[in-house]
Amino acid sequence: MNVGDEGYLLEVDQIERMEKGDVYFQTQRLLLNIKEPGLAKDDQQYKFVKSFVNEAENALYSESFRDAEKGYRKYLDMESFVDWYLINEIAKNNDAVFFSSCYMNLVPGGKLKMGPIWDFDIAFGNVNYNNNQQPTGFYVKNSKWISRLFEDPAFVTAVKARFAHYKANKMALLENINKKSVSLRWSIQEDNNKWNTLYNNTEPNYAVVGSYNNEVQFLKDWINKRFDWLDAAYAEL
Repeated sequence: MNVGDEGYLLEVDQIERMEKGDVYFQTQRLLLNIKEPGLAKDDQQYKFVKSFVNEAENALYSESFRDAEKGYRKYLDMESFVDWYLINEIAKNNDAVFFSSCYMNLVPGGKLKMGPIWDFDIAFGNVNYNNNQQPTGFYVKNSKWISRLFEDPAFVTAVKARFAHYKANKMALLENINKKSVSLRWSIQEDNNKWNTLYNNTEPNYAVVGSYNNEVQFLKDWINKRFDWLDAAYAEL
């Protein structure tokens, strides 16, 4: 993501994953690794980013967090949080629970935004733990920050409205899968010739369905079931 010459790219991560030279800070709930630009710890830019994110989290967990002027919306770009959440929840992305591979960006004078989206290798039912092979159930909704946002009716309303947009475009998503599956068929064959993964169980993937065409159909079926479940679940919120 292009954050410009003055912007910052942050990744939610864990202390045991930090490497020599990483510049990071911690809030009460998260560790944020400053990926770009390269900063010296405790310089003015570092202090600005650390202070802003901590103020944002404090506002999110304050008693007045729902207030449009005093609460989290003073610091967080709600539109980007809604989109990031929905894309990852629809995919039931195992890596999207504010543990790692969750990116934020901040430009001075603006609000903290989510993105870019990243790391979907164990999403869309392609994982055999956390029950994420199943197209039912909330997952990302229960993570840090996001679960708190769901306590705000304004955020819930925004999620439901935006989900309607994704639902309306589901067929375009499935058609794109059909198109891409055709153009990728020879690459898939070459990949399987080298790694022999298409017809074998490969951890932590979930299903071995017998052919490339079956893999594509499994993905489409999973997406259809996921949309159906989410549609009913959001209607009850």
